[in-house]
Amino acid sequence: MKADFPWHPDRSEVETSLKKVGELTHGEARARFRVSYSDIDVNRHATATKYLQWILDSFSFEKLNGNELASAEISFLSEATLGDEVSVVVEPVAEMDLCAIRREPDHQELCRAVLAWRTVR
Repeated sequence: MKADFPWHPDRSEVETSLKKVGELTHGEARARFRVSYSDIDVNRHATATKYLQWILDSFSFEKLNGNELASAEISFLSEATLGDEVSVVVEPVAEMDLCAIRREPDHQELCRAVLAWRTVR
């Protein structure tokens, strides 16, 4: 191991100033997906990248073709497992979209995200 590696065995977590993404107030259901075998990791939960893929796949081709994702902040709240059906809910706010993924039929929030977009010229 290199001597200059910032190793801190006494710390149990990464320090950050990030806060959880806020709740949606007037979201619209955009898409539904079922968790398949290729979506899960070794812990048998949907992978973090799958949540972002579901969110992006819930937007129209026109939105994705005319804009590029400038930033994405995701707060993970619970896990999706094999066979779960999930819905993506989106609430546009200014130049951003607030998103949530909810498990059906109990509507348990699995994650929340805020996406910021840039117009493609």
